[in-house]
Amino acid sequence: TASSAVRHILIKHAKAAGIDAPYLGSHVLRHSNAARQIDTGMPARVLSDLLGHRDPESVSAYVRIATQSLRDVSLPVPR
Repeated sequence: TASSAVRHILIKHAKAAGIDAPYLGSHVLRHSNAARQIDTGMPARVLSDLLGHRDPESVSAYVRIATQSLRDVSLPVPR
């Protein structure tokens, strides 16, 4: 199937890049793209429509990831 072909390609390239991930597949690409779109400022309503979600609140998972990304790269405040 196309989904397994995508998964195979992702695993091949992840291994070549030294990335060890428990699961790689088309849903990971969809999720990563959605989180990236939020990071770059795409309005949640637009992303919701693009992903085909009926409820715009469905994109809140991607917003949480963006918030965590900010925490991960934050710098300590000097005293």
